[in-house]
Amino acid sequence: MMLVFLFKYNNDDADDDEDYDDDDDDDDDDDDDDDDDDDDDDDDDDDDVMMMMMMMMMMMMMMMMMMMMMMMMMMMMMMMMMMMMMMMMMMMMMMMMMMMMMMMMMMMMMMMMMMMMMMMIRRRILIIIIIIIIIIIIIIIIIIIIIIIIIIYGYYSNVNV
Repeated sequence: MMLVFLFKYNNDDADDDEDYDDDDDDDDDDDDDDDDDDDDDDDDDDDDVMMMMMMMMMMMMMMMMMMMMMMMMMMMMMMMMMMMMMMMMMMMMMMMMMMMMMMMMMMMMMMMMMMMMMMMIRRRILIIIIIIIIIIIIIIIIIIIIIIIIIIYGYYSNVNV
């Protein structure tokens, strides 16, 4: 990488500024259309820093959303246990609806973030981010299914009692 940057810097000194800028713009336009195999040759320091910043912000947002979801899950589970003990079926159903709404909100936030990333980040990094988001969504769906099973089990056990 250092060699590439040094070579680029030397070229910058050697050529006229205007010509070099024109060439650089053309290269960038071509890169957008082509595959990203030789993308690193034309990278700037600023681009790398921006990508790193975006990745860091992405990860932070993901972590915060996961934490919020875990907290919500814990609260919902505790509330449901209380509801089951009190045998208040209507309240339990309301809790289930609330939980589904929260999950839908989380999914919407994830989708919005994904759209933002598509606009801002290059394809290679974008593929990794999409894979991470898909894995997280699958985990969320599995958690929802488990909680619904617990609710149904609690409902039937209460009915039997």
